[in-house]
Amino acid sequence: MTVISLIALLPLIILLILNNIPQYIIIPLFTLEFLLIGITATCLIYPLLTFRQIIRKALLIIAFGIIFSLISLITTIYLLKTRIVNIALVISTMTIVLSALAVYRQDRAIRQAHGETLDIIQRSIYTIIILSIISIVGIFIPPFNKLPLWAGLCLPFVVFLPGYYVINSIIPQMDELTFLERAVCAIIISTTLTSIIGIIIMQVEGTLNTIHLTLAIIILTIIILIYYVSKIKKVDDDNRFYYKKANTALIIVTIIALFGVIISGVYVQDQIINQGNTTFEVNGINKTAGDNGYVNFTSDEEVKITLNLTNHQYENKNYTVQVQIINDTTNRTFAQENITIKDGESKIIPVDLTMSAGQKDIQFILYENNKPYIIRHLYANVTDNSVDETSTYTDETYTEE
Repeated sequence: MTVISLIALLPLIILLILNNIPQYIIIPLFTLEFLLIGITATCLIYPLLTFRQIIRKALLIIAFGIIFSLISLITTIYLLKTRIVNIALVISTMTIVLSALAVYRQDRAIRQAHGETLDIIQRSIYTIIILSIISIVGIFIPPFNKLPLWAGLCLPFVVFLPGYYVINSIIPQMDELTFLERAVCAIIISTTLTSIIGIIIMQVEGTLNTIHLTLAIIILTIIILIYYVSKIKKVDDDNRFYYKKANTALIIVTIIALFGVIISGVYVQDQIINQGNTTFEVNGINKTAGDNGYVNFTSDEEVKITLNLTNHQYENKNYTVQVQIINDTTNRTFAQENITIKDGESKIIPVDLTMSAGQKDIQFILYENNKPYIIRHLYANVTDNSVDETSTYTDETYTEE
């Protein structure tokens, strides 16, 4: 089940980190999640079966896959945008949760069947390693690190964990100190180590970089943990110190951290998609407007304009660019072009503009879904004489409510 959890994490990370994933990648990822959640749910019901025996229950796997896919669809309809990416994200998250429950059920069933006791110390070590990985992901890897989760993620490392395993490495025996005494020592040692590392970082970087401080404490905790493992091997199993409630609390903190990081990634990804925009600039008009707001041109003057578009919508977009010349009597379309622009791509559209005499409102319009998205205005006064040497234009941005 641990392997299934790790495999389920892979598409989750891919879906959250990458934008505009092609359908030929999303569909295989969704199919993988469909099978994984079916297998995981089956393992939850039959905790003592081997993987080969689980695979033979193909109908049950498919049934669970369909059920949880429908649950994911309903969840995305009511909480997120109905997109196959969001459905896959929800399925992936549920797979990880179910696999954790399946591991718990499997361990419990094995204990009941064989009378075995779990190695609580070993479980604590695995939990800390998982918490360290989750913390590093939540602090350093986008989009998980866009929200300030580092304060909560680093708290166990700053105030407790390194000191706890330092004191347990020094005194690994059961009866030497009580848990309360060890906890007090752990807080003192951890905060002291944090202060020392903070002072070193300030001396090296000239300022206290909390992100670097957190990373250093996490790495130090892993090093202390390795030393702790080497020490407890020399102590008899019955004489090793462990505190079951501390291990349970550590598991709860790790689960909360995992959900916090996943939810923050989903939230930030959805916000990024919702808050994207496209820039639309008009360049090449080297004249200034007069007191009346109009820019002076001559009737025989050819104005070379470039329209610059950059897509920041985090998905491919289709636009229509239109140039309209409007005066008191006529309204005509001077130029029009349909374009497809990829996420992050920029395009330049050249426009050679000549005008007859008179005052005009020249509109550069960017349409999205046949609705005006951005309008740029150039107010032109066309005569036989040119006057100024730079230009301005006003702009309006239309947004749907």
